[in-house]
Amino acid sequence: MQQKNLIIFILGSALIVISWFLLRQLIWPSPPSLKLRVWAGVPGQLIMGAPPGVPGIGPALPPVAQVAAAEWSADEKKAWLAAWLAAKEKPAEEAPKPAPPVVAQAPKPAKPVLPAKRHVERVLSNENMRATITSFGGGVRDLTLTRFDEADRLGRPVKDEKLHLIPDCDAHFMWEADRPSFALYHYGKPEPRQDDSNNPPLETLGQLEWEMGPVVQNGNGQEVLLKAVPDPEVMVNGQKYKVAITKKYTLNSGDYHLGLEIKFELDPACKEKLINFGYQLAGPLRMPVEGVWYTNTFRNAVIGGYTSNGKNIWRDLQDSRTIGFQGGGRDLPRAENEEKYIKFGGVATQYFASLMVVDDEQQGTKNFVRWARPTLEASSLDPDYPGNADITVRLNSEVELKPGDSVTHKYLLYNGPVKVRLLGLLEGEKEVSPELINRYENKLHLNQLTDYGRLGFWSDLIILCTNVMHRLLWILHSYVMPWSFGLCIIMLTILVRGSMFPLSRKQALQGAKMQAKMRELAPELKQLEEKYKNDPTGFMQAKNELMLKRGVNPMAMLGSCWIVLAQMPIFLGLYYALQESIYFRLAPFLWIQNLSAPDMVFGWGESIPFISKAVDMGFFGRWGPFLGPFFNIFPIIWVVLQVIQQKMMMLPPTSDQEAMQQKMMKYMMVVIGVMFYKVAAGLCLYFIASALWSLAERKLLPKSQLAPAGPSAGGAAVGRPKPPPSPRTKPRPRSTNGDGAIQKVKDWWEKVLKEAKKK
Repeated sequence: MQQKNLIIFILGSALIVISWFLLRQLIWPSPPSLKLRVWAGVPGQLIMGAPPGVPGIGPALPPVAQVAAAEWSADEKKAWLAAWLAAKEKPAEEAPKPAPPVVAQAPKPAKPVLPAKRHVERVLSNENMRATITSFGGGVRDLTLTRFDEADRLGRPVKDEKLHLIPDCDAHFMWEADRPSFALYHYGKPEPRQDDSNNPPLETLGQLEWEMGPVVQNGNGQEVLLKAVPDPEVMVNGQKYKVAITKKYTLNSGDYHLGLEIKFELDPACKEKLINFGYQLAGPLRMPVEGVWYTNTFRNAVIGGYTSNGKNIWRDLQDSRTIGFQGGGRDLPRAENEEKYIKFGGVATQYFASLMVVDDEQQGTKNFVRWARPTLEASSLDPDYPGNADITVRLNSEVELKPGDSVTHKYLLYNGPVKVRLLGLLEGEKEVSPELINRYENKLHLNQLTDYGRLGFWSDLIILCTNVMHRLLWILHSYVMPWSFGLCIIMLTILVRGSMFPLSRKQALQGAKMQAKMRELAPELKQLEEKYKNDPTGFMQAKNELMLKRGVNPMAMLGSCWIVLAQMPIFLGLYYALQESIYFRLAPFLWIQNLSAPDMVFGWGESIPFISKAVDMGFFGRWGPFLGPFFNIFPIIWVVLQVIQQKMMMLPPTSDQEAMQQKMMKYMMVVIGVMFYKVAAGLCLYFIASALWSLAERKLLPKSQLAPAGPSAGGAAVGRPKPPPSPRTKPRPRSTNGDGAIQKVKDWWEKVLKEAKKK
């Protein structure tokens, strides 16, 4: 009866949840497409407007008013892409057809086709990165990290390909093909203000062909200089004045950042004594997302800073799903009264980040960034993964200019691991200088990207466990198991469980003895259950009294919780380490291609409803029945081992209610296995190795210490305490050798002696 009620309860709960989702969609449907804030830096015919030369897709929008494409259907997006590609392949200018001759004469030659103007490009490179600087917009067209391998959208390695942290273009953001990262824009009026619709940033500099000089060797690195021609203008008291702007990119040996210097010079003919010239520096575009079907991190807009005294460090994080849904992000202004500095802004994926950082080594004030804003650059063209929208961060700054004087603002364009500290674990030719790492981590405060929390002591504890785990695994891989990170995880399990062996063995012995005693008490507990059939409270009280009387402590089994609690720092440290480790990323083991991703034994496609069809993922959430396009065997192995371990360690049920509870625990293990189906293979490997250790530990317990204290079941004395034997009748230990013939002789001799005494 109880089992039937349980099944009805589960089905009813599932029906209520599904009905709620459907009802909510009917009452509160998804909002229509949201208009972006008035913003420059995006081509005027983005998304809903037709690109140049593509008629029939839609009317061109004003340069600073775009519509988000979050509500586009898949067919509309495919049609737009097809038209865009057709326009891209169309010649820049077609030859005019000659007029038909009036008289017989040779036709005039056709006018030759003029080739499209190509942008000038320069490449800066060192041991760690390669960046292509383009004259179009004076920005970075693409950037590659040459120390790390590329991964595809499903989390698998791409053979013989290095990581394109800022790719030139991809199929998801086709309209961004010509848009550079780290482009510069300016305001047409001085003293720009936040949300000032009358003074929006102009996209002139972002679409201008900058004059670019050659790559010059400068000491320990390379540099290239760009100049905006013509000079941008700013309107002051009805008069337009020009501001000469130059950008200088530098890349030194061993760095994981591009240096960027922006120099401003006001027209000497300006009649104003001082103007506040406003400009905007846009961040990276098109950063790749690895493992879209299992990751919880697509693209995050991160903005951080500190107060002038350096004591209060802050960080703000906004994810791409929220920004895409809202059509833009939340503004982060500096606080004048608190002297709150904005230090950096950019985009971070699961393992890597691309940031604009205010250089700490520059003259003048460092507090020139007035506000920062995450923006939606392009909605995801993949309707199954709406979180895969492209976002960036824009830093809005101002500079005080006097006629004829120049001012330079310096930035560091950091492109490297989100966990900056991990650069210190690189060795050999990949080694990074400790001075540079200290500058990234402490002086520029880039440790806030990962080592930042708002839970006080608990955040500090998790960060400490994660850092310790990074270091411990690095030591194991460097000095003990250099062949495989998977073997390092197994070795870590052996070290952890080996250090806890005295405690875990003691708990295992206590658990085995408890099971033996409970089997002895089973008949009496059955009688108590019949006696208190209609009084559950009385049954529990009588049961506890009987167990305590016979030396069975019901709370003794809680001692096994210490084993789980002792492993929690290891579990948390390993979990977060796998989320950010650039070493486990794409690390192979057995058939596994990526230890930081699920093991992916084989693929079963992305079209199974509610299982691998990602459009159904949002219906139940990321922790629902969506399993993804691959079959993973490690979570199943772990669940099977946990069920076996539960069966070995659970006490025999003393009532139908306890039997039902034990069945529920088995069902819950299956549910937990579904929830953790997309957990990283490295973490599953630790769970499996730990479970195998527990099973082996329980199986290898000495049998002599597991013998029950009371008599065996059966007869009238079942379950009753046995009086202590007298010294004369104390049984001798029985031998276990042979087939018992020697023992039979001894028993016969003792019987003869007893009969002789009676006579």
